[in-house]
Order: sequence, then C-alpha cells, then structure tokens
Amino acid sequence: QTKPSDRLSASSSRSKKHDLAGLSTPVLQQSSSFVDLPPPDPDKKLFGIPLELAAQRSDDLGLVPSPVRQCIEFLDRKGLNKVGIYRISGSNARIREIISLYNTGERVEFLETEDVHNVVGVLKAFLRELPDPIFTSSARIPLRNADDILDDGARLHAIKNILASLPASNRETLTTLISHLSRIARHSDENKMTPSNISTSVCPELGSVFTTMITHAEVLFLKRTLSASQLKMDTNSPSIDHRIVAPSPSAPSPSRSPKTENMNDLDKSGASDANNNNNNNSSPKKNENHAPQL
Repeated sequence: QTKPSDRLSASSSRSKKHDLAGLSTPVLQQSSSFVDLPPPDPDKKLFGIPLELAAQRSDDLGLVPSPVRQCIEFLDRKGLNKVGIYRISGSNARIREIISLYNTGERVEFLETEDVHNVVGVLKAFLRELPDPIFTSSARIPLRNADDILDDGARLHAIKNILASLPASNRETLTTLISHLSRIARHSDENKMTPSNISTSVCPELGSVFTTMITHAEVLFLKRTLSASQLKMDTNSPSIDHRIVAPSPSAPSPSRSPKTENMNDLDKSGASDANNNNNNNSSPKKNENHAPQL
C-alpha cells in the first residue's frame, strides 16, 4: 500500500502527469516530495521568465503561457461565484508545490477538487514574477494619462490604441486575463467582486484604468467596433456597454480629475494580496501580500 508521503511521487512515476487533487493539508505537509521541492529547471521553468518565452515553452505553443490559460480555465469553471475570489488567500505551501511542477517541466492538470484560492495564488504568482510587467513598463504612464481624458469615448479609444501596441504575447495574455476578470465581475452579486474591487486586489497601481478595462473588456479587447452613440460610462458597474463613441480625429481630449472609486465592504481592508495560509484547514483570510505587478 502506498504511504501518504509517497502519493505525489508515485503518481509522477506512473504517468509523468501531476493530477493536482485536493489532498488534505496533513498529507501535503508530510510529503517528502513537498518538503524538498526540486529546484527549477532553467530550460523548462515557466515562472520568472519573459512572457513570450513562457508561451514558447508551454505545451500548447500558443501566445498565452500554460499557467495563465490553465488557471483561468479552472477558475471559469469553479470560481465565478466564489465569495472574495482574488481577495482571499490559499495555501502558500500548496501554491509553491504547484509552481514547482510548472518549473520542472511536469505536465500539470487541475482536478475539480483543487481549492479555488490556491489556483488564484498560482496565477498571481506567475504575473508577479514576470521580469517585465504584462502591461510593459513603457505603457504604464501612457495608460494613466489616457485614463485622465474627460470624454468617455476618447478615453476608451486612447486606451485601446495603447493596448494594441503591446507585444503579441502580452496582448493575447492580457485579453485572456481581462476577459476572465470581466466574467468574475458579472457575478459580483454572488462573489462580491465588482470591477473596482477586482482592480484593487489585482492591479492597484493602475487603479481606475484597470477598472475601465474590466468594465469595457469587450470594447477594448475583443475587437468590437466603437459605434457613434455616446453613453455615460459607469466604472463601478459589472455590465459591459458596447456603444461607446469613437472620438473624431480633430476632437480635443480634455483632462479630468482622477476618479474616486467606490468600494464595497471587501475593499475597506485595503488593496492587498493576503499572506497565503500555510494550512488549508484554517479559516480563510483576506489577502495582505502585494498584488501582482501587471
């Protein structure tokens, strides 16, 4: 009979595919393969390397690295209604274990029993460890400046042009991420995560412009044509409006004062990622770590 401490290594030797079942915390803590995590393989690791290289090393050979794609696919299935998703911490130990599998070239698959907050932690860690942020360092100031444009249509048009100038892998990964966060926001009545709350948890340094991206994901990322009818934009609403006006080339773009975002009760504790719990059996805590540098 296989001992609990040998379960992960036994699974690896049989199939070289790590099914990340929701093992209990005591088993994870006792596992020798967990305590002594192997060092990353420099030629196979997916965390802490440039985004384009991570995409090239991923098993599907697309523009979106496999940790991002797999985490989001799982969260779309299991996490849309989860209260406090992206704000409540998972098990730091479990997150480190999953990251180790990605960094040693193992094929990773999440089973339905995996904890949602652990998967969020893996996704945030991938984004946080990128050498250059997914928005790229050069795009941060232009994005903040674009968000100060008073006219709603002109603001979205400027943001969309900046996003279109990003490298292909950054653009596709960002499209995948923001589209997912928009789906999370659509379930805010259940999960308590409005666009403003998500922005506070995931990308506080971009503030309201990140909220705008979540609120208007289909306009900014999914190649919808901006129409001629202009509506007032509400960045605290999870709904998405497809009718934002495209600005005239000759129209001036007046400046506006920065927006003050309204937060619900989840925001009152501040914008932070939690120090991950080391025990899955402990009660959930709000995230207090630094958010990923997008």
